[in-house]
Amino acid sequence: MNTSSGEKSLSVPIVIVTYKDVFLWTERYRHDSDTKYGKRASQISLSAHDLRLLGIDDSMYVKLTNEFGSIVVQVKLDPRCAKGYGFMPASQLINRLAGYDPTRVKRPNTKRIEATVYPCVE
Repeated sequence: MNTSSGEKSLSVPIVIVTYKDVFLWTERYRHDSDTKYGKRASQISLSAHDLRLLGIDDSMYVKLTNEFGSIVVQVKLDPRCAKGYGFMPASQLINRLAGYDPTRVKRPNTKRIEATVYPCVE
C-alpha cells in the first residue's frame, strides 16, 4: 500500500521504549486507585505520522502484537515522539510483550520491545 500518498496502512511496526513513571508508581501503591493505575498503564504515545498511517485519532485504541503476546491500549499523540517509536510506562501490562530467548540475549527484554500496531475497530 502506498503510504506516501496519504493512504492508511493496516499495521505499523514500532519499537516500544518503556520508562519509569513516578505517577504510575504512586497509583500502584494507593489502596483505592486500581482504575487510575490501569488507565495510566494502558496508554502508548505515538507520533502524528504513525497515527496518520494507521488512520486513527488521539484517544482511540490500538492492538500491540509481537511473538510473545498482544495487548490493547489507548493512543496518545506525542509531538516529541519519532516515527516508528512508541513510549509506554513500565508496568505489568507491557510485560506481556516482553520476552526472553536465551539463545538470542542474556537478559529479558523489557526496555526496547519490537511490536506491530493495529487499529482497533471495536
